[in-house]
Amino acid sequence: MIAILSDIHSNLHALDAVFNDMPEVSQIWLLGDSLGGFKYPCEVLDRLIESDVPVYSVIGNHEQSIIDEKYGKHPDWRMGTQFGTMVWTADRLKPYHWEYIEGLETALTVENISGNALLFHGTPDNLRGRIFTGDEAHQITTDRTEIIFTCGHTHQARMFKAGGQIVINPGSVGVALDGIGGVASYALLDDCKADPSGKVIFRTISYDLDGAIESVMKSELMECASGITRAIISEIMTGRFFVMSLVIFAFDLAEKHLGFRPDIVPPEIWTEAETKWDGSEWLPGRSQ
Repeated sequence: MIAILSDIHSNLHALDAVFNDMPEVSQIWLLGDSLGGFKYPCEVLDRLIESDVPVYSVIGNHEQSIIDEKYGKHPDWRMGTQFGTMVWTADRLKPYHWEYIEGLETALTVENISGNALLFHGTPDNLRGRIFTGDEAHQITTDRTEIIFTCGHTHQARMFKAGGQIVINPGSVGVALDGIGGVASYALLDDCKADPSGKVIFRTISYDLDGAIESVMKSELMECASGITRAIISEIMTGRFFVMSLVIFAFDLAEKHLGFRPDIVPPEIWTEAETKWDGSEWLPGRSQ
Protein backbone atom coordinates (compact mmCIF):
# COMPACT_ATOMS: atom_id res chain seq x y z
CA MET A 1 0.00 0.00 0.00
CA ILE A 2 1.25 3.48 -0.93
CA ALA A 3 0.07 6.72 0.73
CA ILE A 4 -0.34 9.78 -1.52
CA LEU A 5 -0.29 13.16 0.25
CA SER A 6 -0.33 16.73 -1.02
CA ASP A 7 -0.77 20.34 0.11
CA ILE A 8 -0.19 19.97 3.85
CA HIS A 9 0.51 23.73 4.16
CA SER A 10 2.15 23.41 7.59
CA ASN A 11 -1.11 22.14 9.13
CA LEU A 12 0.35 19.77 11.70
CA HIS A 13 -3.03 18.92 13.24
CA ALA A 14 -4.26 17.61 9.89
CA LEU A 15 -1.03 15.74 9.12
CA ASP A 16 -1.01 13.99 12.49
CA ALA A 17 -4.61 12.87 11.88
CA VAL A 18 -3.62 11.45 8.49
CA PHE A 19 -0.68 9.56 9.96
CA ASN A 20 -2.93 8.16 12.69
CA ASP A 21 -5.49 7.06 10.09
CA MET A 22 -2.98 5.64 7.63
CA PRO A 23 -2.58 1.83 7.46
CA GLU A 24 0.83 0.24 7.12
CA VAL A 25 2.35 1.54 3.89
CA SER A 26 5.53 0.73 2.00
CA GLN A 27 6.15 4.30 0.84
CA ILE A 28 4.71 7.82 0.82
CA TRP A 29 4.35 10.02 -2.25
CA LEU A 30 4.38 13.70 -1.34
CA LEU A 31 3.21 16.10 -4.03
CA GLY A 32 4.38 19.49 -2.80
CA ASP A 33 3.15 22.50 -0.83
CA SER A 34 4.01 20.93 2.49
CA LEU A 35 4.75 24.47 3.69
CA GLY A 36 2.94 27.80 3.79
CA GLY A 37 -0.22 28.83 5.59
CA PHE A 38 -0.05 27.42 9.13
CA LYS A 39 2.13 27.61 12.20
CA TYR A 40 4.17 24.41 12.04
CA PRO A 41 6.49 24.32 9.00
CA CYS A 42 9.45 22.82 10.87
CA GLU A 43 7.36 20.21 12.67
CA VAL A 44 5.68 19.13 9.41
CA LEU A 45 9.02 18.74 7.63
CA ASP A 46 10.41 16.82 10.60
CA ARG A 47 7.49 14.36 10.47
CA LEU A 48 8.24 13.72 6.80
CA ILE A 49 12.02 13.60 7.07
CA GLU A 50 11.86 11.20 10.03
CA SER A 51 9.32 8.87 8.40
CA ASP A 52 9.89 5.15 8.94
CA VAL A 53 9.11 4.47 5.27
CA PRO A 54 10.62 6.06 2.14
CA VAL A 55 9.10 9.42 1.19
CA TYR A 56 9.26 10.37 -2.49
CA SER A 57 8.67 14.09 -2.69
CA VAL A 58 8.46 16.89 -5.26
CA ILE A 59 8.48 20.65 -4.84
CA GLY A 60 5.33 22.77 -4.72
CA ASN A 61 4.83 26.41 -5.60
CA HIS A 62 4.91 27.38 -1.91
CA GLU A 63 8.30 25.74 -1.35
CA GLN A 64 9.56 27.50 -4.48
CA SER A 65 8.25 30.83 -3.18
CA ILE A 66 10.00 30.29 0.15
CA ILE A 67 13.25 29.49 -1.67
CA ASP A 68 12.77 32.62 -3.79
CA GLU A 69 12.25 34.62 -0.61
CA LYS A 70 15.51 33.27 0.81
CA TYR A 71 17.48 34.49 -2.22
CA GLY A 72 15.56 37.73 -2.73
CA LYS A 73 13.99 36.53 -5.98
CA HIS A 74 10.50 37.79 -5.27
CA PRO A 75 8.10 36.45 -7.89
CA ASP A 76 6.15 39.01 -9.88
CA TRP A 77 2.87 37.78 -8.37
CA ARG A 78 3.93 38.65 -4.85
CA MET A 79 1.55 41.31 -3.57
CA GLY A 80 2.04 43.20 -0.32
CA THR A 81 1.57 40.94 2.67
CA GLN A 82 -0.23 38.23 0.70
CA PHE A 83 2.81 36.01 1.03
CA GLY A 84 3.93 37.25 4.41
CA THR A 85 3.58 33.67 5.55
CA MET A 86 6.44 32.81 3.19
CA VAL A 87 8.74 35.29 4.92
CA TRP A 88 7.61 34.06 8.32
CA THR A 89 8.28 30.44 7.30
CA ALA A 90 11.66 31.20 5.73
CA ASP A 91 12.82 32.82 8.98
CA ARG A 92 12.09 29.63 10.93
CA LEU A 93 13.53 26.87 8.78
CA LYS A 94 16.75 25.24 9.97
CA PRO A 95 19.68 24.37 7.68
CA TYR A 96 18.61 20.75 7.24
CA HIS A 97 15.09 21.91 6.29
CA TRP A 98 16.58 24.12 3.58
CA GLU A 99 18.70 21.23 2.35
CA TYR A 100 15.57 19.12 2.10
CA ILE A 101 13.33 21.55 0.19
CA GLU A 102 16.11 22.82 -2.08
CA GLY A 103 16.82 19.26 -3.13
CA LEU A 104 13.27 18.64 -4.34
CA GLU A 105 12.57 18.19 -8.06
CA THR A 106 9.66 19.55 -10.09
CA ALA A 107 8.76 16.07 -11.33
CA LEU A 108 9.93 12.69 -10.10
CA THR A 109 9.59 9.23 -11.62
CA VAL A 110 9.12 6.38 -9.14
CA GLU A 111 10.31 3.17 -10.72
CA ASN A 112 9.83 0.66 -7.91
CA ILE A 113 6.17 -0.08 -8.71
CA SER A 114 4.38 -1.71 -11.63
CA GLY A 115 4.41 0.52 -14.69
CA ASN A 116 6.22 3.38 -12.94
CA ALA A 117 4.65 6.59 -11.61
CA LEU A 118 5.26 10.28 -12.25
CA LEU A 119 4.91 12.63 -9.29
CA PHE A 120 4.43 16.41 -9.70
CA HIS A 121 2.59 19.29 -8.05
CA GLY A 122 0.57 21.17 -10.68
CA THR A 123 1.60 19.73 -14.03
CA PRO A 124 4.95 18.12 -14.89
CA ASP A 125 6.35 21.41 -16.19
CA ASN A 126 4.37 24.02 -14.24
CA LEU A 127 4.09 24.18 -10.45
CA ARG A 128 0.95 26.29 -10.77
CA GLY A 129 -0.66 24.24 -13.51
CA ARG A 130 -4.02 22.64 -12.77
CA ILE A 131 -5.74 19.47 -13.88
CA PHE A 132 -9.50 19.73 -13.51
CA THR A 133 -10.82 17.70 -16.46
CA GLY A 134 -10.30 14.42 -18.24
CA ASP A 135 -9.08 16.27 -21.31
CA GLU A 136 -6.45 18.08 -19.27
CA ALA A 137 -5.39 14.78 -17.74
CA HIS A 138 -5.13 13.22 -21.20
CA GLN A 139 -2.83 16.04 -22.34
CA ILE A 140 -0.48 15.17 -19.48
CA THR A 141 -0.38 11.44 -20.11
CA THR A 142 -0.05 11.56 -23.90
CA ASP A 143 3.32 10.39 -25.18
CA ARG A 144 4.44 9.28 -21.70
CA THR A 145 5.11 5.71 -20.66
CA GLU A 146 4.26 5.93 -16.96
CA ILE A 147 1.06 4.20 -15.88
CA ILE A 148 0.30 6.33 -12.81
CA PHE A 149 0.42 10.13 -12.58
CA THR A 150 -0.09 11.99 -9.30
CA CYS A 151 -0.66 15.72 -8.80
CA GLY A 152 -1.92 18.23 -6.24
CA HIS A 153 -2.32 22.02 -6.18
CA THR A 154 -6.11 22.17 -6.70
CA HIS A 155 -6.86 20.91 -3.16
CA GLN A 156 -9.66 18.79 -4.65
CA ALA A 157 -9.57 14.99 -4.73
CA ARG A 158 -10.01 13.63 -8.26
CA MET A 159 -9.08 10.66 -10.42
CA PHE A 160 -9.05 10.49 -14.22
CA LYS A 161 -8.52 7.47 -16.47
CA ALA A 162 -6.88 7.88 -19.86
CA GLY A 163 -6.67 4.51 -21.56
CA GLY A 164 -4.46 2.32 -19.40
CA GLN A 165 -3.12 5.31 -17.45
CA ILE A 166 -4.58 7.11 -14.45
CA VAL A 167 -4.12 10.58 -12.94
CA ILE A 168 -4.65 10.79 -9.17
CA ASN A 169 -5.10 13.98 -7.17
CA PRO A 170 -5.38 13.02 -3.47
CA GLY A 171 -6.80 16.39 -2.46
CA SER A 172 -5.25 18.43 0.33
CA VAL A 173 -4.16 17.29 3.77
CA GLY A 174 -4.02 20.80 5.23
CA VAL A 175 -6.60 22.87 3.32
CA ALA A 176 -9.09 20.53 1.64
CA LEU A 177 -11.43 22.38 -0.76
CA ASP A 178 -14.02 19.73 -1.49
CA GLY A 179 -16.83 21.53 0.31
CA ILE A 180 -16.48 19.80 3.69
CA GLY A 181 -14.92 21.76 6.52
CA GLY A 182 -12.57 20.37 9.15
CA VAL A 183 -11.29 17.43 7.14
CA ALA A 184 -8.00 16.22 5.69
CA SER A 185 -7.87 14.36 2.37
CA TYR A 186 -5.33 11.86 1.09
CA ALA A 187 -5.26 8.70 -1.03
CA LEU A 188 -4.03 5.13 -0.79
CA LEU A 189 -2.82 3.10 -3.74
CA ASP A 190 -2.73 -0.71 -3.71
CA ASP A 191 -0.11 -1.52 -6.33
CA CYS A 192 -1.59 -4.74 -7.66
CA LYS A 193 0.69 -6.67 -9.99
CA ALA A 194 -2.27 -7.92 -12.01
CA ASP A 195 -3.45 -4.35 -12.61
CA PRO A 196 -0.63 -1.78 -12.80
CA SER A 197 -3.07 1.07 -12.13
CA GLY A 198 -3.81 -0.56 -8.77
CA LYS A 199 -6.75 0.16 -6.51
CA VAL A 200 -7.17 3.78 -5.38
CA ILE A 201 -8.87 4.58 -2.08
CA PHE A 202 -9.65 8.21 -1.24
CA ARG A 203 -9.70 8.99 2.48
CA THR A 204 -11.42 12.02 4.05
CA ILE A 205 -10.96 12.27 7.81
CA SER A 206 -11.72 14.81 10.50
CA TYR A 207 -9.02 16.40 12.64
CA ASP A 208 -8.72 18.88 15.51
CA LEU A 209 -10.03 21.90 13.62
CA ASP A 210 -10.37 24.05 16.73
CA GLY A 211 -6.78 23.32 17.67
CA ALA A 212 -5.53 24.22 14.19
CA ILE A 213 -7.46 27.50 14.20
CA GLU A 214 -6.36 28.42 17.71
CA SER A 215 -2.71 27.76 16.88
CA VAL A 216 -2.70 30.08 13.90
CA MET A 217 -4.78 32.77 15.63
CA LYS A 218 -2.23 32.91 18.43
CA SER A 219 0.75 33.05 16.07
CA GLU A 220 2.48 35.97 14.39
CA LEU A 221 0.76 35.00 11.13
CA MET A 222 -2.26 37.13 12.00
CA GLU A 223 0.03 40.15 12.15
CA CYS A 224 2.19 39.53 9.08
CA ALA A 225 -0.61 38.32 6.78
CA SER A 226 -3.94 38.91 8.45
CA GLY A 227 -6.13 38.80 5.34
CA ILE A 228 -4.66 35.64 3.88
CA THR A 229 -4.70 33.99 7.30
CA ARG A 230 -8.38 34.84 7.78
CA ALA A 231 -9.11 33.45 4.32
CA ILE A 232 -7.30 30.18 5.07
CA ILE A 233 -9.17 29.80 8.36
CA SER A 234 -12.44 30.22 6.46
CA GLU A 235 -11.28 27.62 3.96
CA ILE A 236 -10.52 24.93 6.53
CA MET A 237 -13.80 25.65 8.32
CA THR A 238 -15.95 25.33 5.19
CA GLY A 239 -13.90 23.48 2.56
CA ARG A 240 -14.54 26.37 0.16
CA PHE A 241 -12.20 28.77 -1.65
CA PHE A 242 -11.79 32.19 0.02
CA VAL A 243 -8.26 33.30 -0.86
CA MET A 244 -9.20 34.28 -4.41
CA SER A 245 -11.93 36.54 -3.05
CA LEU A 246 -9.31 38.57 -1.20
CA VAL A 247 -7.05 38.68 -4.26
CA ILE A 248 -9.89 39.95 -6.47
CA PHE A 249 -10.93 42.49 -3.83
CA ALA A 250 -7.33 43.80 -3.65
CA PHE A 251 -7.14 44.22 -7.44
CA ASP A 252 -10.54 45.93 -7.51
CA LEU A 253 -9.43 48.30 -4.76
CA ALA A 254 -6.15 49.03 -6.57
CA GLU A 255 -8.06 49.81 -9.76
CA LYS A 256 -10.32 52.18 -7.82
CA HIS A 257 -7.35 54.01 -6.30
CA LEU A 258 -5.12 54.10 -9.39
CA GLY A 259 -7.64 54.42 -12.17
CA PHE A 260 -6.31 51.31 -13.90
CA ARG A 261 -5.88 47.63 -13.05
CA PRO A 262 -2.21 47.03 -12.17
CA ASP A 263 -0.27 43.83 -12.71
CA ILE A 264 0.80 43.92 -9.06
CA VAL A 265 -1.17 45.42 -6.17
CA PRO A 266 0.99 48.02 -4.37
CA PRO A 267 1.82 46.97 -0.80
CA GLU A 268 -0.05 49.84 0.83
CA ILE A 269 -3.22 49.03 -1.12
CA TRP A 270 -2.88 45.34 -0.31
CA THR A 271 -2.66 46.20 3.39
CA GLU A 272 -5.81 48.30 3.05
CA ALA A 273 -7.54 45.47 1.21
CA GLU A 274 -6.75 43.00 3.99
CA THR A 275 -8.35 45.36 6.49
CA LYS A 276 -11.47 46.12 4.44
CA TRP A 277 -12.12 42.69 2.90
CA ASP A 278 -15.42 41.35 4.23
CA GLY A 279 -14.39 37.69 4.15
CA SER A 280 -16.78 36.76 1.36
CA GLU A 281 -16.40 33.49 -0.51
CA TRP A 282 -15.01 33.45 -4.04
CA LEU A 283 -17.59 32.90 -6.76
CA PRO A 284 -16.49 29.99 -9.01
CA GLY A 285 -15.85 31.07 -12.58
CA ARG A 286 -14.81 34.60 -11.69
CA SER A 287 -11.18 35.37 -12.51
CA GLN A 288 -8.69 38.11 -11.70
